[in-house]
Amino acid sequence: MNPSSVRPHLAWLLPGLLALLIAAYIYLALPHEREVSSLAMLIFKFAPFVLATIAIAFFPTSPRAWWTVPLIFLLFLPFFGFLVPRQLYFIRFGIQSAYELAPGADQAGLEQIFAQFYTITAILVPYFILTVAFAFRMGGGRSGQVLKIGGSGILLMLSGIEDIMFFVVNGFWPMPEVISWASHMTVRLGRPATRTEFFILCALHFLLIFLLWALPLDRWMARCRGREALPEGTRLSPSTSPE
Repeated sequence: MNPSSVRPHLAWLLPGLLALLIAAYIYLALPHEREVSSLAMLIFKFAPFVLATIAIAFFPTSPRAWWTVPLIFLLFLPFFGFLVPRQLYFIRFGIQSAYELAPGADQAGLEQIFAQFYTITAILVPYFILTVAFAFRMGGGRSGQVLKIGGSGILLMLSGIEDIMFFVVNGFWPMPEVISWASHMTVRLGRPATRTEFFILCALHFLLIFLLWALPLDRWMARCRGREALPEGTRLSPSTSPE
């Protein structure tokens, strides 16, 4: 088999398989917890998201192929067949357990239900982002654009915007002075963030998103592919550049 024909498949197949294996290990083997215990664990839990984004960015695209729409439709099945039912289960029985637990009673059961609910939510959000990125890719989107979509989603998840909006849309404003529950910020700072620090960090994440959008990723990847295709010692010139 020609190595040049294998390499494009490895570019999406390897990160895709790694994403599935790590995601399965996280969901099936690790305890379902709301808190992130360390920076290393935060990186590990985001690894499937990053790897899946890379796999989608280099997935072979063929907008006119008959299997494009069915393949995208298959992505809806885990959403409606697993994620939504699990969400509804935890909402239904979580509320029921809250009513059954008397004041001062053991709250461990309710905390466990919420931790599992939070785990499903943590899966649901990147799944939605990856579904959008995959549909875009299958419609002919360039690899660099897909990386920007996935990267923007990762930064948005880490920004803490949902924590801020929880207090806004539910009428709980202002936020507490110390944001003790946002462990994804705590493990990066080494301590709970103050409200001001939280706002600043959130704004910095949005700045990183805008900077990511400005990067010429497709141009860089085209140059790298051009250098790989040229014989050794050949220098790229305007006439040989793949731009």
